[in-house]
Amino acid sequence: MSLCTAFLLVFAAVASCFKSRQQQFRLEPQPGCEPAEDSIWIIGTHHKTGTVYSVEFANSVGNQLVFERGMDDFKLLNASQEHIFVFQHFSLPWSSGDDWDRDVEAFERFNKKRLRIVHHVRDPLEMILSAYFYHYECPEEWTETHHPVEAAIDSCTSGVTGHLKAPEEFCLNAHSLPRNESYCHLLQRLTPEQGVLLETWHSINSDILPMIHTHRVLSESHRTYLNSDLGSLMSNCTNEGRALSDFLGSPLCEQLACDLVNDRSTHSTSHLRRTVQLKEDLKKALKSSKYFIANCELWRKEMGYL
Repeated sequence: MSLCTAFLLVFAAVASCFKSRQQQFRLEPQPGCEPAEDSIWIIGTHHKTGTVYSVEFANSVGNQLVFERGMDDFKLLNASQEHIFVFQHFSLPWSSGDDWDRDVEAFERFNKKRLRIVHHVRDPLEMILSAYFYHYECPEEWTETHHPVEAAIDSCTSGVTGHLKAPEEFCLNAHSLPRNESYCHLLQRLTPEQGVLLETWHSINSDILPMIHTHRVLSESHRTYLNSDLGSLMSNCTNEGRALSDFLGSPLCEQLACDLVNDRSTHSTSHLRRTVQLKEDLKKALKSSKYFIANCELWRKEMGYL
């Protein structure tokens, strides 16, 4: 058994326990951390940028609706009496900041409420690494389907509409891969270096591209919004939590945000410690990968991670 395989087997056992603990956690509502009567909070996340944290935050505040998809338009907000909306796969169909501004202004004028938009982001490098370890465990039903594998194989030859071509290292052996193999089982069968490259392809198409597009639309907008970086929130909760509470206009939200982040950090340390060397090795492998450099480095620079 290789050292990398041993790392991943240990990770699988401990992460299973962490997952069950994570689903049970919820703080009591935080008095004073709530939208004003004339305010609506939109909290948008992408996979591995703080989805669970954002839902826990909204649940602890109360008076919220959570959607497991992007934000198509303002119809859902117009039809609801809630004051907090969490979009777990935040994507904006608006093509420019001007289009977004126009619809936001119309919504605010009609509802007599001000939108406060928090966009949770993360370094694409960290998103990919986190997604690899997560998807390796077959945590969600879709990871046990063969559709992502088929799409990756097809992208090597004919291409798939809306998808990048899979890494050359994957495509060289794609013809010998069973098309009915599930995504997570293929990750488990590949070496960690091969698996994280395949995850790079998947994360770019599923999560990083929507994050970049949303970032660009909001950046072009004249509306005020907050990019809240998960990595900064975890490493310097005091500053990031204060920025969040100041932006939301609700000072007591700083403590709630830090309590949530600290709780998740405490309960994730046990299994992360066992994979720290593997994670560093994979990070180095990605940084030197032509595929990652070609597809992600400009985005990392655009968002301030380089």
